[in-house]
Amino acid sequence: MLRLSEQTRHELTKLFALAWPLLLAQSAQTAMSMTDTFMASGAGADQLAAIALGSGIWAPLVIALSGLMMALTPIVAHHVGAETHHETPSELYNNLIITLIIGLVSWLFLNDASEPILSWLEVEPALKVIAIEYVEAISWGVPAMLLYQSLRAFAEGHSQTKVVMKIGVAAVLINIPLNYVLIFGKFGLPAMGGVGCGWATTIVFWLMFIAGLTYLGISRHFAPLKIWSQTKRPSRPKLSHQLSIGIPIAGALLIETTMFCLIALFLANYGEVTLSAHQITLSISSFIFMLPLSLCLAMTVRIGQLNGAKRFTEARFVSFLGLKLSLVFACTTFLVLVTLAQPIAELYSTDPELVSMAAYLLSLAALYQFSDALQLCAAGALRGYKDTKIPLIYAFISYWILGLPSGYYAAEYLGMGAAGYWIGILIGLSLAAVLLISRLNKLSKDAMAQAHI
Repeated sequence: MLRLSEQTRHELTKLFALAWPLLLAQSAQTAMSMTDTFMASGAGADQLAAIALGSGIWAPLVIALSGLMMALTPIVAHHVGAETHHETPSELYNNLIITLIIGLVSWLFLNDASEPILSWLEVEPALKVIAIEYVEAISWGVPAMLLYQSLRAFAEGHSQTKVVMKIGVAAVLINIPLNYVLIFGKFGLPAMGGVGCGWATTIVFWLMFIAGLTYLGISRHFAPLKIWSQTKRPSRPKLSHQLSIGIPIAGALLIETTMFCLIALFLANYGEVTLSAHQITLSISSFIFMLPLSLCLAMTVRIGQLNGAKRFTEARFVSFLGLKLSLVFACTTFLVLVTLAQPIAELYSTDPELVSMAAYLLSLAALYQFSDALQLCAAGALRGYKDTKIPLIYAFISYWILGLPSGYYAAEYLGMGAAGYWIGILIGLSLAAVLLISRLNKLSKDAMAQAHI
């Protein structure tokens, strides 16, 4: 029987307390994408393919920009660990300033850039029209989503993860009926197909932001901070500090997500079956990805708080405990994908060709579960140390120098098609895992050594 030390049990309890609400929150967020995919498929393969193309434009932008909000989590966590809670509202105000600016810029970009991008890719005219309208619809909700991410990062830094869960679950429950009404045209509204997914998501994004604002104003936990009852001027040092942490996070996320989304765009001319199979695989693997992601986010909070309290030995312990736990999660997700690839694919379509291709790609996706979990949790631990610049360089090398080119070569020159791209993903994630774990090992040792000087 496996016996755990008291320290291990204590830190596992801390991590699970942070992680399980985040798991439900992230799963709910990904479920929104999955329900969009599932419900749009009922409106036709062209609608599903258009959403895949549109998502390849707006999703990497929003995910990357969320990195600027994610910088707030370790900053707040360090304040909490150092027992300087009174400094955290000012950090939130400055982050909201950054978020508001980039939210407006992203809205303008999405409205102007989707048509040129899809024209450059020579997408079929009918698909291009649907994809453009989908992106334009969802662009109205992007500023709200980014503002909510700022509020969420603030709450997570204070270890308040249950509210994030509640808002996330409520969002997906609202998204499903909105999709039904807007996609298929109910209650007198016109049937909008895939474009309806965009408008449903926009409505949900604004509701999430309003819920976050309300919670911070009425929560007993945050009452002593009087978050909305005091106003402060922007702080140049705080803005600079947040950007120095957040820009590299955003860059790393952009590099990783564009690898996935560029693959979707490269597959545009392979036909609707291939593109739809890729979208199904990406949707399912993204959902399973929530398990290590929740651990990654919990590690950032816990390690950030320990570093803020100058407890560097414990921070290193939690870092490598989290990596071990990520391998346990990876074993679980690997077995799920390997054994259930065919039944999962059959949930999305009855087309034998599409089901066969999707099941094959899901089997390939199972192979990268280990490297993906390790690189993700190592990156989360490094953020707890406020270390983001070197991981950005590692992401560039892993995904753009090795992963994407090797996938392109396998797909286009070795004739492997979509499968070749997924092999490239596996190669990139594996290199990232090795580099990030090596960095974490060195950084955590250095922090301990400096504490004893």
